[in-house]
Amino acid sequence: MQIKKTVRIISVCLLVILLTAVLISCNSTVTVEDVVGLYTGEYEYEENQFYVTIRLNEDSTYLRMIYKNGEFRSQERGDYEIDGSTVRLYDMTSGAFTEYRYLNGVLTNNGHKFVR
Repeated sequence: MQIKKTVRIISVCLLVILLTAVLISCNSTVTVEDVVGLYTGEYEYEENQFYVTIRLNEDSTYLRMIYKNGEFRSQERGDYEIDGSTVRLYDMTSGAFTEYRYLNGVLTNNGHKFVR
């Protein structure tokens, strides 16, 4: 009986440690130094193939270039800000913004991954 109680206590302690580690990793604050670099990714949408590059600079500016079916389509410039693990790109022309989730060198938006 005592062994079962000890095993149960150890199991609960391990679960608490695991949950704490998960919560810490989810709420980690990303820094500019973490995100600076060139990210690339591709995806298919409405039978078209898109290739995207995103360059995040040390001065919190960015350049995003989009290619559709191998042809250059558009570029976007602006500033970015970091809020926790969210990287928000603000287009200087339209004022619109796009949010990405950053984790371990990968920006993710709408299921699309852009890798550094």
